[in-house]
Amino acid sequence: MKLRRNPFPQKTSSLFLFLTLTVIVPLGWIYDICIVLPAIHEPGGLPHTFTCLLAIFLLLNIECNFLASMMTDTSVDFESAVPPPDGTEERLEWKHCDICDKLAPPKSRHCKYCGVCILKRHHHCGFTGYCVGHQNQRYFLCFVLYTVIGSVHSLIYNAIYMWGLNGSVYSKIYFNFWQSIIMTWFDFTFWEILQVVVFGLNFLLVTISIAILCMNASTLWCSDVCCHKEVEFKYHGVANNLKSVFGLRMHVAWLFPFINSPLPEDGYNWEKVAHGDSRKKI
Repeated sequence: MKLRRNPFPQKTSSLFLFLTLTVIVPLGWIYDICIVLPAIHEPGGLPHTFTCLLAIFLLLNIECNFLASMMTDTSVDFESAVPPPDGTEERLEWKHCDICDKLAPPKSRHCKYCGVCILKRHHHCGFTGYCVGHQNQRYFLCFVLYTVIGSVHSLIYNAIYMWGLNGSVYSKIYFNFWQSIIMTWFDFTFWEILQVVVFGLNFLLVTISIAILCMNASTLWCSDVCCHKEVEFKYHGVANNLKSVFGLRMHVAWLFPFINSPLPEDGYNWEKVAHGDSRKKI
């Protein structure tokens, strides 16, 4: 895995999202472990221990997949890229990048934000400040998937903590929402207000992460796994799309980002699926 020389986000918006995921999310995790969980499960018991271990597993996958997606270099290496010989059909699939002034392989596309051509470019991610492409799409999808699972898990426990254990405190918000916002905040303690803020941010994270997962995961079963629209490069079903993203060990690659799972393609040579289900290397 080739790493980027300067992986940190350059734009202010991406830097804000980066700090949100690397600082605010772990702080929310600490709040859940130290405040919410002991109020629901007896510390030292099996449910408490299992939930703590699950929370650690989810947080590690969220943060490690996020950092891997941000740090993995998935740009075109023009120094080592060797275009097919002139006059061959394969050569016709290589497109000239006017900005880089070089021949770029199929499925690659130049990103104006990253300033480079990206192998099997899918989209530019505002959270990582870098494109999702051939080498890091696995990490990005796992990051979003575990964010959905972790945020939903946290939201359920926060809901139990607020409305199940402390319903008499927070139920007043339901009776008159706007009046509650203006008049009753002074009736809450600092910790009670903090819990409302945490619950609101948690709900927002659930909504955003589910939307991102649906938009990105849909390409695995209904279309190609890149944004290249000039030539059709289709795969034979969901299994091949999953293998193209998660690698040859796709059945276990989603468990942790450090599991080695080589990709079946190198990002430069692809199989083009033509009409009639025929395949040929390009």
